[in-house]
Amino acid sequence: MHVSFRNRLTFFFILLVILPVLAVATVGILIVRNTEERNTDERLALARTAAQALYQSGRDSAEAVARTFAQDDSIAAAIRAGDRQRLQRRVDDLIDTETAARVRLSVDGEEPIDEGDVDAIAPARSRINADGRDVGMIELSTTRADEYATLLRRITEFQVVISEGKDILAGTLEPGSADRIPTAGDVELDGTGYRVTTFRTPAFDDGDLVVRALLPDSEIDDAVLESTLGIGFILIAFLICAFAFALTAARSLQAQIDRLLSAARALGKGDFSVEVPAEGNDEFAALGREFNSMARQL
Repeated sequence: MHVSFRNRLTFFFILLVILPVLAVATVGILIVRNTEERNTDERLALARTAAQALYQSGRDSAEAVARTFAQDDSIAAAIRAGDRQRLQRRVDDLIDTETAARVRLSVDGEEPIDEGDVDAIAPARSRINADGRDVGMIELSTTRADEYATLLRRITEFQVVISEGKDILAGTLEPGSADRIPTAGDVELDGTGYRVTTFRTPAFDDGDLVVRALLPDSEIDDAVLESTLGIGFILIAFLICAFAFALTAARSLQAQIDRLLSAARALGKGDFSVEVPAEGNDEFAALGREFNSMARQL
């Protein structure tokens, strides 16, 4: 089968230019995907760190209020006097002034006084001392679960779900039950995929409080798509330039070969006056000069 010079040149162009470029682009896309996976892992780690730091900030605030309450001499005096109504008023004052979201005051031998939002989180405890001995304990929170979830969402731009056991305390999503969301990995909720990170901490009632931060898969996919499109545009631009160069070179070479063929046919018919252009210093120019010399000798 006869293959023209132009077709052979096209084949070599594909073999030497297009295939390597496609291979490099494929490797580039794989690198981009791996990089975005690492970036996603880093974002999840940062979100978990932010959630823990925000939670600790709430505990620090609660600890300061609880310590002040526990060290109040009037509280110790009320406990010594068995004045439960006075203790109740002091607890109510903390709630009414929004100094605390939830307060549980436990006095030895008595029923605890528990007031405030049952969904309060990040509690702190402080022992109450009277006459050199522990007479009770205050457990107090200044952070509401819904406020924490909203603030964490604003800071991280992740969806947030806070649960205790199977119960959802608060969140920016409504999964129905905490059992639907794993503590790590991937999950799909209402048709949307998420990547999950979690941290656990003791809850107000000695249970486990679980804070989940969820990154939508669409954000990950958008980042990968954007990078892949960038590589694709660069690849297309390079191939267009390479193809234009190869086409120009092929036409130039084909034109020089056609001139030599035409001159050779004319020479074969006895026209010894024929000449071919021989400008330049490349091999085609040298071949043209040799051809013209041969025609003059004949």
